[in-house]
Amino acid sequence: MATTLIPLRSFITLLTLYIAVGSYVLYISYSSPIIGIEVVKQDDRLVIEHFEYPDWAELHEISKGDILIAIDDFSPYKMEHVAPDGIVRSAKTLTVMDATGNIKEIDVLYHELPKAFSHFFILPVIYFLLMLSLAIYLYKQKSGNVASLNILIYFLLTVSLAYCSVGASTQLHPVGSIVNSTCLILCLVLLIHFLQKYFAFLRIPWRFNKKIWILYLITVCVFLVSMIEIFNSAFFTLNTIIILLLFVALIFYILIILATSYTRDRSIQLQILFWFIVLPFLPFVIFYVLPELLFQQAILSPSTCAISLLCIPFTFTFMQVTERLFDVDYYVSRIRYYVLFAGGMTVWLMIGIDSFLSISIRTNIGIALFIFISIFVLLCVKEKIDYVYRKVLFSTNGNNIHFLYSIIDKVGKEIKMEDLFNTLSDQLMKQLEMNTVYVIQYDMETEEISLANAQSEENRHQLQLTPKDLDQLQVGSIKKFQTFYVACLHRNIKTKYFLILRTNSKIHLKKEELLWLELLLHYIDNFVENTQLVEDLMFELKQAKEGQNYPAWLHKLCWLQLEEVKSQLGQELHDTILQEQIFLIRELDNLLYVRDRDLVQQKILQIHQQLITINVQLRLYCEQLKPPLLQTLGLEAALTKLFNQTEQRAHFTLMHSIEPLLIDDNEMSLLIYRLIQEMLNNALTHSKATYVKIELRALSQGFHLFYMDNGIGCHLEDLYLSGTMGIIGMKERVAAYKGTMVIDSYPNEGMQFDITVNKGD
Repeated sequence: MATTLIPLRSFITLLTLYIAVGSYVLYISYSSPIIGIEVVKQDDRLVIEHFEYPDWAELHEISKGDILIAIDDFSPYKMEHVAPDGIVRSAKTLTVMDATGNIKEIDVLYHELPKAFSHFFILPVIYFLLMLSLAIYLYKQKSGNVASLNILIYFLLTVSLAYCSVGASTQLHPVGSIVNSTCLILCLVLLIHFLQKYFAFLRIPWRFNKKIWILYLITVCVFLVSMIEIFNSAFFTLNTIIILLLFVALIFYILIILATSYTRDRSIQLQILFWFIVLPFLPFVIFYVLPELLFQQAILSPSTCAISLLCIPFTFTFMQVTERLFDVDYYVSRIRYYVLFAGGMTVWLMIGIDSFLSISIRTNIGIALFIFISIFVLLCVKEKIDYVYRKVLFSTNGNNIHFLYSIIDKVGKEIKMEDLFNTLSDQLMKQLEMNTVYVIQYDMETEEISLANAQSEENRHQLQLTPKDLDQLQVGSIKKFQTFYVACLHRNIKTKYFLILRTNSKIHLKKEELLWLELLLHYIDNFVENTQLVEDLMFELKQAKEGQNYPAWLHKLCWLQLEEVKSQLGQELHDTILQEQIFLIRELDNLLYVRDRDLVQQKILQIHQQLITINVQLRLYCEQLKPPLLQTLGLEAALTKLFNQTEQRAHFTLMHSIEPLLIDDNEMSLLIYRLIQEMLNNALTHSKATYVKIELRALSQGFHLFYMDNGIGCHLEDLYLSGTMGIIGMKERVAAYKGTMVIDSYPNEGMQFDITVNKGD
């Protein structure tokens, strides 16, 4: 596998070849405009039967039945200038005789054929330059996986040449036909090669043919067949069928690769690859390739169908340079939402249009594509306008409560102050789309300002803050300056902590976001205080442990106290936010019956449904903090619900075997529940596993818990040095009950936890 980029000299040679070939085929397309006149031979004359562009024919007063005398001042009667399928594809000049015997000479100009000019020259030129720029950008950035980046650059340039040579190929120019046929198959072979490299990057097993050179050999055969066609035009039809069959076969092979891989490894990257290959290829396969193979009559021209294929290189580029799954999931959710909405509206409108108008299938398809693209673009523009003027951010769940739950869940797992501030800063940057978010601490005695988490020192010096500004801010309060917001996070006897949210331009958070941020600050205030206590306590316990005077009961009491805090927080959320949401739902129910307010009722109904969703999400959050089934129905019922919730969110297969435990101690049940909960959280967020197994067995005075997955694993030294709350928390919980926990893990070989706790030891 390649580990370095293409050498610079080779890359320059590649671009030179690309520019030379691309410029030549584009020159061919421009030099002889595409006209698409179908003729038949009658009594040694070429009679015009059909026009691809009837508006152009009407402009020059050419009609069906006219006699074609000359093409580019050459006689066409020997069919030398006419394609084997009887179509005059391109010409610079035409000599035509009408039914009355009048002979006219016509100069074919591209500006009189705007549709052909845009399809065969303007769009290819734009795409040619875009792919050239994109290849140079990727080479300079060296982003993502280098092994697949090399193949991606070849793929981009090959797709571009295939598209740019459509005009020259349509003219049956020898060079254009060879470039188009060869690149059409070569780009699919490169696509398969890219998938092989990308799967290795994602650590997904490649279960298909590893001898990619065989596919490249097929491309060589296509090149040779195209060469033969130049010397013998009888191969024209056969060559076309061969290339189309190979194209369909490779497309289905790619789809099989993605479909079978996604069913086994449900990675978000594979989901993106699947949909962004299926959707662009469908128009080309359905409206051109299959009709041409089955009926020898395409529904749409290849140049029209090929437009949808142009988004494929950008999809792979996006996958190559995007490293955060959060971003990938965000964009996929947004695009999926827009596509479904635009597709549904397009189907509905086309049903109405077809009911009132009698139009051809081709026109129907064109109208449908226009409506779909228009609605999709309109939704994207609306999103930008909403953000600029209303600061409404796209969310897959449509509300900020989802992010409140997500941030609290992530922040609550940290046991170090700096880690807590870093996690909070990262999450707020994603939610509020800020350029920089960080935390500063202010010493009220010395009036000194310093950074509280890992950020550049220049951030602190760019703040125009005075001690007076910071003294006036209380916990939970937010103040806006010109290019940043300052929010008070926490205060103790002599120190205040402030959250700084800044951007490169002036910002105006809307009232809903400020209210959401203020609510979050109150929760974070409690987390900071508790984290500080835990951090201090862990330091003291570490010192006690080093002095071989480790008080196990104190550590046990610490974790029980943390559980009590979580329980109180869950109860507080239940008694405040959920009750307010229920009150608003009842109020909206009353408003739905106001007379003569149809539009208002419709809007209120949407808000009503959204508030119900919010209420359900917050209830799930409360259950995670304080699982009610654990105290009411017992451990087995609580674990069953936890497993069901995990399976709904997970991309892996979960196998579990739970033996009934005769445990009367609520603390022991809570210990088991928290251990399994943390194991599943690790599997969801870090492991990238496709298979997880959990076994719980009863012992005479305790339990034995075993966990394994086939995820990415890690070195045990890195695991212990990371200091993450999850693993340390599990280890310390088990130690508090004088149990044992054995961890077994290696990179790319999964992870295992073997825990044994004997009550009363």
